[in-house]
Amino acid sequence: NRGNHNFNDFYAGTWVDSDLGSYLDDYVGCNVGQNLGYTYNGDNDDQGATGYGINPPAQGLVYLNQSMSKFLYYNNDGTQIGNPSSGPDYYNYLRGIWKDNVPMTFGGDGNGSGFGATTDLSNYMFPGTTDPAFPGQVWTELTAGNVPSDRRFLMSAEPFSLNSGDVYELDYAFVFAWDS
Repeated sequence: NRGNHNFNDFYAGTWVDSDLGSYLDDYVGCNVGQNLGYTYNGDNDDQGATGYGINPPAQGLVYLNQSMSKFLYYNNDGTQIGNPSSGPDYYNYLRGIWKDNVPMTFGGDGNGSGFGATTDLSNYMFPGTTDPAFPGQVWTELTAGNVPSDRRFLMSAEPFSLNSGDVYELDYAFVFAWDS
C-alpha cells in the first residue's frame, strides 16, 4: 500500500472468464481444500468452430499462498446474479454477496432459487462435496439443474487490514487438464 490511507476489510480476488472452447456451454466449480476454482464443459462434446470436440479440457485457478475464502460464479447478463456494474457490486461479490445485497446461499443458483436451494449461508458455490460446512452434501451445476452458459467466477482471499506501507502477495497458478 503506497498510499497514506489504511484499509480495513480489504479483499484480494481474482476474476476468471475462461471461455473454454465454445464459451456458451461452460460450467464452473471449486474444490475448497485445494483452493481451486475451475471451468469445465457442460457436456462431453465442446461443439463449434472454437470448440475442443470430444473429451474437452478443464481450466482452473489455484491459490498457492492463501486460502480461498469465497468462490462465486455469475452469468454474463444483467440479472441479480449477473455481471457486476458498480464498485459496491464488485466488493459484495468478493464477500459472497449478490447485487441485491443478499448473501450467497447453499444449493440451487446460490441466490435462493433453483433445484436444491436452501437458506443456509455458504462461502463456496458448486464445491461438489468439498465444502467442510456441508459434509456429505453435493452441489454442482449439474445437481442444481443449470443450463451451461457463458460463466465467469470470482475467487477471493480472507479480508485483512492493508495499512500504509504494507505488502500483500497473492500467488496463483493457472492449471489445465484434459478429460480422460
